[in-house]
Amino acid sequence: MINGKQLKPRDIGISCDQLTSIELMPLPAPFDKPENVPQLKEAKPEWKEKFRQEAAKIQEILGENCITVYHIGSTSVKGLRAKPIIDLMPVVKELEAVDLHNKEFEALGYECKGEYGILGRRFFMKGGDLRTHHVHIFAEESRKEIERHLAVRDYLRTHKKDAEAYAALKTELAEKFTYDNEGYCDGKDSFVKDLERKALEWRKIMYVSEKNKTYCQKRDG
Repeated sequence: MINGKQLKPRDIGISCDQLTSIELMPLPAPFDKPENVPQLKEAKPEWKEKFRQEAAKIQEILGENCITVYHIGSTSVKGLRAKPIIDLMPVVKELEAVDLHNKEFEALGYECKGEYGILGRRFFMKGGDLRTHHVHIFAEESRKEIERHLAVRDYLRTHKKDAEAYAALKTELAEKFTYDNEGYCDGKDSFVKDLERKALEWRKIMYVSEKNKTYCQKRDG
């Protein structure tokens, strides 16, 4: 619109002076509120400490039902660019008992999401749109899901080239889908699935290798 007049095809020949008075329509949410979307950041040492602090709070809530809490996701890999969301994976004895602590999680600022798309999980999200923490709780019997998360974490920690490729992809997607989290996640879906496959194969090889090493040590002893 120029000086209150709606532009038409014939108006393409307008002068530069007229162009300076063009009124831009406001962008719809969330594009008018970029601060509401977590942005990709360089790796920060304090992510490890933030995990420790939050893990202690979660262990206190879950009590004796909690076996351990793992740091997973991109913030658990040293040097890897990531959205500053701390992913925690508590492993518990009884999953159903976790539901008894929903009010305590809410008091810490979490939203209780139930399984949230993964059977046998309890998922909690903190920070609203900005999302500062994700908690993925599994029972110790859910070995497949637990191993999947740990395999990817450990693989990225020990395979620099794959970690760099993942970081490069995330950087590219973050620039392309700056305020579109769904597009960002969809863009890396294929890479992540292939990464999981390689990580699980690698973990299996490492397990067999370690098992053979232990067997040989026992024989030598």
